[in-house]
Amino acid sequence: MSDRSTILVTGGAGFVGGHFARAAHEAGREVVVLDDLSGGAPAPLPKALRVVTGDIGDAARVRALCAEHRVGAVAHFAGKICVGESVVDPQPYFDVNLVRSLTLLQTLREH
Repeated sequence: MSDRSTILVTGGAGFVGGHFARAAHEAGREVVVLDDLSGGAPAPLPKALRVVTGDIGDAARVRALCAEHRVGAVAHFAGKICVGESVVDPQPYFDVNLVRSLTLLQTLREH
């Protein structure tokens, strides 16, 4: 794909992903954000950015976004991040940070 293709930013409504999405947009790149909005209040993003609410483990949604927006690059920032909570209840962290990330990667590989 062209180096000017759209960048899919997973977790792009979060703190780090939001900064990346904004910087990529300001650098002239097309950006689409995929975020489940589970991390609290979303980062303030430029209105020109397309923000899609969804899960990185939803292969059909990821496939559709990749096709619709001609995605050629992905910056993956989606994940659960609370260390204390992860120690008390590790299963959701395993699910999101490993299982769903692997689903995302497999879907992108197929794309």
